[in-house]
Amino acid sequence: MIMELHSVLVECNNNNDIYTNSGLQFSQYVLINSNVLTSYLQEHSFNKWFNDIAPGIMHIYPFSSVNEPKLRIVARDADKTSVRSARVVACFICNNILVSSQKYLKDWAVDCDGNQRRETLSLFFILKAASVVQQQTSNDEKKDLNKALNELLIISTSPQFLSIGQEVYIESTPFGNRAFLNSYSQGVVSNIFGEQNSLLLTDCSSTPGSEGSPVYIKTRWKQKFIFAIVISCLNWWKGEWVGLTLAANLVPLLRELIPPCYQNINVLKSNPTFANEELQLLATLTKSVVQIVSGSLWGTGILLNKTKGIFITNSHVIQPHTEVFVYWRTLEIKATVLHRTPDFEPFDLAILKANPRDLEKLDISSSVLSTEAAQRGDQIYAVGYPLFPRNLMVRPSITRGCVSLVQEYVVKTTATVLPGSSGGAIFNDNGKLIAITVSNTKMEDVGVVYPRINLAVPILAILEYLQLFLQTGDTKILSRLHSSDLSVRQQWDFVSGKL
Repeated sequence: MIMELHSVLVECNNNNDIYTNSGLQFSQYVLINSNVLTSYLQEHSFNKWFNDIAPGIMHIYPFSSVNEPKLRIVARDADKTSVRSARVVACFICNNILVSSQKYLKDWAVDCDGNQRRETLSLFFILKAASVVQQQTSNDEKKDLNKALNELLIISTSPQFLSIGQEVYIESTPFGNRAFLNSYSQGVVSNIFGEQNSLLLTDCSSTPGSEGSPVYIKTRWKQKFIFAIVISCLNWWKGEWVGLTLAANLVPLLRELIPPCYQNINVLKSNPTFANEELQLLATLTKSVVQIVSGSLWGTGILLNKTKGIFITNSHVIQPHTEVFVYWRTLEIKATVLHRTPDFEPFDLAILKANPRDLEKLDISSSVLSTEAAQRGDQIYAVGYPLFPRNLMVRPSITRGCVSLVQEYVVKTTATVLPGSSGGAIFNDNGKLIAITVSNTKMEDVGVVYPRINLAVPILAILEYLQLFLQTGDTKILSRLHSSDLSVRQQWDFVSGKL
């Protein structure tokens, strides 16, 4: 019989203040991250307590029964809601996530008040109904817990079976409100990264209180294919709101934790593959997108013509008087700037040329330019290299959204667009390039960035010039990529944008 999984609400009463987040119920246990216990831990010498815990080891009954946190598990089955007191039976620090948070998230801030340390993203707790705990010895608890964790490991989907762009969904309790228990949100896997692929980003919407909630692959089958739990809902990169949900992949987490004698060696073979036409399309899209580095700046570029080595990106990605490099996977390719328009003026574009011989043997392909106008409501994918600098060698990210506004010289979408996405691609669901990302939006008076409201250059606005240049090689044609036309500038000046 396959283990049943449920999203539950966990409440912590600390000095009559109630703190909440979601949790993953498996068997008789509930797995949570540290968020709901942050206030309790801060009152009990958290720094010393955290530093005394050896990573990668299960610690049974970490709190004294005299002064342990007061917890409740709130679950809903059909229309019936149950509330049970709970105890912490174990805690552990995931070493893969601890190392990854220090390496990949050093420019990040997490949690709504900015007080949560990045290291606590690696801290997890396992709860159990208090009435059941009293019947168990420490050794018996450890045995039962390892068996349950191993069963969870067996049914969890390994990151090697996941693809960037894969449809996923979250079951959570937004804001920790009982009325919202088992709420649903869906999106795609935006990126997978970290030591042993221990972390992932998804554009599924989530709110405070959703930490600890399970993340599933969306399929046509009734069976739930779990692969991650949410560890942070509100994230900032260098002060800008990210707008993506950070989650921990369960397989690398559990394989680090469970003793080898319990681990099912066939766990990787037990997972199904989730290939479909949409994923095959998305895999193709990432083959035409590269990372561009110019001095201290970086962004994204799109391959227009492999045979001629022509790329397009944003002008503001190119730092004047510095060398420009194109990065494809682990390869560095030097590029020459053929033309760039003034930064942040229509159309903020730069054309680059690499030696075609450097591209010949690479699994990289030219993008297909759309000859049809985008329509409001069309599903789109934004592909780029946001957030992670070149030295981390992270793969391109994908976010999904729709076209929200179409004008002759501007396309606006709801896909999440972030720093580093500049010059990235907006593809339609047929895999054709419809626009080039320029910026998200920012309210200057309050300094708030909105990553899901963003601006892009429609390909149709520059298609004639690009095609003529690719046919003739005449760089003089590229001067037409800059426009001083009043009607163009009016469409570009209506909102402040920055990437």
